[in-house]
Amino acid sequence: DRYAEEVKVSLGPHAAFPGVLSLLAFEGATRRNRPRINVGDVVYAVVKDAGRYEECSLACMHEADGKAHGLGVLAGQAVADGGDKGGNASTSAVIGVSLGLARALLDAPPFTKTAGASGVLRAIGKRVPFEVTVGANGRVWIAAESHATVSAVAQAITACEGVAASRRVDVALEILSSVISV
Repeated sequence: DRYAEEVKVSLGPHAAFPGVLSLLAFEGATRRNRPRINVGDVVYAVVKDAGRYEECSLACMHEADGKAHGLGVLAGQAVADGGDKGGNASTSAVIGVSLGLARALLDAPPFTKTAGASGVLRAIGKRVPFEVTVGANGRVWIAAESHATVSAVAQAITACEGVAASRRVDVALEILSSVISV
């Protein structure tokens, strides 16, 4: 709806209610200048307010300074769609991982020297170029230049489910090597 004030956002299978995202909760948004969000777009947002028995309120800017800092509609085109909405040459996909793996991917910086979950992202990034956004809701957005790379990275990340942290890098690289030549 062109005149809508807010949109409902699916937060994944772990959420009891959908999220509500105000169209004014974006950096630079006004009543006349609203962001365009289409059905199926992937949005990276923060939770502003969450009640136990109600929809949570989301925002695509930080309250401290009103800046986006990477939040908003993520560019790229879903692998299933076959085109590019973002105006760049990348394709993207959203995969679901367990909340434990998502937390492990979020807890440590991606460029540490540890061999934990964050080492997985660093190790994959040394082999193939890709972008990743990990949500605390277990959703992982992956963007790369080709469908094959997106698929390979997705398979490498999901292969880490249930694997001990010390073996995740080896498992991910083994899967990545078997899917594409790196």
